[in-house]
Amino acid sequence: MLLTDWEMEMRSIEKMIAREMNHPELRQWSSEPLDRSLIWLIWSMGASAGLGPALRAAVAAAVYLVYRGLEVHEVERAQPGGGGVSATAVLAGDFFSSKYYLLLAKYGLVSLVGVLSGGVRRVNELKVRRRSWRWEEDPEGYVALCAEIETGVVRGLLRGLSLRDPWPEVVRAAGRGFALVRGGEWGHGGRCPL
Repeated sequence: MLLTDWEMEMRSIEKMIAREMNHPELRQWSSEPLDRSLIWLIWSMGASAGLGPALRAAVAAAVYLVYRGLEVHEVERAQPGGGGVSATAVLAGDFFSSKYYLLLAKYGLVSLVGVLSGGVRRVNELKVRRRSWRWEEDPEGYVALCAEIETGVVRGLLRGLSLRDPWPEVVRAAGRGFALVRGGEWGHGGRCPL
């Protein structure tokens, strides 16, 4: 079976992500299947911005590592009986997200470091807002907030890559889709009304 160029690029990105996440003491947080929808979205944005294959792969892997770092903190908090994030989960999340600095620098994409860190800041601000949101009173607003959290870093990437229409709408729809897929627990101990 011959692989298309796109399939070969996806495999290359997945290998790059696995290589960057590889740490013998953090396997518990790096063994989950990769979110190919997120990788595809970022890859597509890079292609639309005119990035070549190596830069598309670096951007996709870097953004994925940021998301995985943020996600580790969230997943750990949502574990049954877990009162909070363990110290090792914090270190794992920081390890994954910090790798994006090195990856972007290695490929000469230092200008995206500030863009992505701004997205991380925005995601964390939204997560703070989500903790006090009374979703029972405004479920649609809550879903919109969750969708914005799902794509906070990608929204920053939109600006960093200077992408225009239709990309803002594509990212908004993707955020809602990611939020709907994730569903379930949203940090309240209650079920999100999706």
